[in-house]
Amino acid sequence: VKLVGDALKQLQFDVSTVLDADQKQIQRALRDFGTRASGAGVAFFYYSGHGVQSNGENYLVPLKAQIDKEADIAIEGVAVNGLMRQIEEARPGAAILVLDACRDNPYAGKKGGNKGLGRIDAPTGTLVAYATTSGNTATDDGIYARHLSHYLAEPGLELKKIFDKTGMAVDQETKGKQRPRKDDGLYAELYLNGSHPPPPPPPPTQLANLDVRPGPQPPVSGGLNLSDLHAQE
Repeated sequence: VKLVGDALKQLQFDVSTVLDADQKQIQRALRDFGTRASGAGVAFFYYSGHGVQSNGENYLVPLKAQIDKEADIAIEGVAVNGLMRQIEEARPGAAILVLDACRDNPYAGKKGGNKGLGRIDAPTGTLVAYATTSGNTATDDGIYARHLSHYLAEPGLELKKIFDKTGMAVDQETKGKQRPRKDDGLYAELYLNGSHPPPPPPPPTQLANLDVRPGPQPPVSGGLNLSDLHAQE
């Protein structure tokens, strides 16, 4: 959390950090994030902690959650759909949701206790990133946050490229055991650190594209005119 928070501060984000939160603190943090995201150019949400899926829904697991059976998850956890609704109502220019929450599932083996988190269809204008592939678990040593914060600080990288490079670095370091993924609902390029790279130069003009209509020409001494060149072709 500190690594990613510091990287975002360097990018001039207005950062609010909540650590070791219980259920009510997470719910209030999501509500406050929705309020702060209203009218923002870019809203960035990063979560590191336990996360589970149950009956097709993803849940963040807060501190002091008492979960003994699958039915407890919906009561003790915090549904990720609530965060998605906050983002939809806030309507920032772009939203980035990072779930570094695909940990070893403490409820695996119980009814409905699938590993990791399920895939979220990213709404238009939103990018959802995961520390590993849907349904899998990730290491708990901060490897994803370390690489993400590194590429957030690299100037001139387009947003999707930041997550592509992060995913590649994590994949390589873990020798394929952890493979981050993203669901992308962004259509325009987005740069958080540095300006958009200059556009490529226009292609050279080709004579075949010119509408050359030969007509009466005054005598020319030396050189070549378009009507001469057109006639030679």
